[in-house]
Amino acid sequence: MGVIHRFTGKDGEWNWEGVPLETCVGGVEGMTGRRYITRRDGAYNCEVRYFELAPGVHSNKECHVHDHYVTILRGHGTVLLGEEEFPVQFGDAIYIPPHEVHQLRAAEDELLGFQ
Repeated sequence: MGVIHRFTGKDGEWNWEGVPLETCVGGVEGMTGRRYITRRDGAYNCEVRYFELAPGVHSNKECHVHDHYVTILRGHGTVLLGEEEFPVQFGDAIYIPPHEVHQLRAAEDELLGFQ
């Protein structure tokens, strides 16, 4: 049977019932996350998560063997795709093919929230 984690965010916080807040995600100070659909829910082929970068903070520079999809849900900033950097903002959907180096960076004036 499927699982529902109800959104309980208020006062600018993005929370889901039964989903713990992770701090310092990937060792990055100023990056938090919530993994709301995972193996603990019986999902063995995918994971759905929400991350936030504090103003001016960037994620780790990464490269995966799998496709990667990102949707910007709050704020604005930039995304590094390969060797090029592009501005991103609320509503933008990003596709990152396997083996492409990528990194997200929040603007200096607001946080960047993405899934």
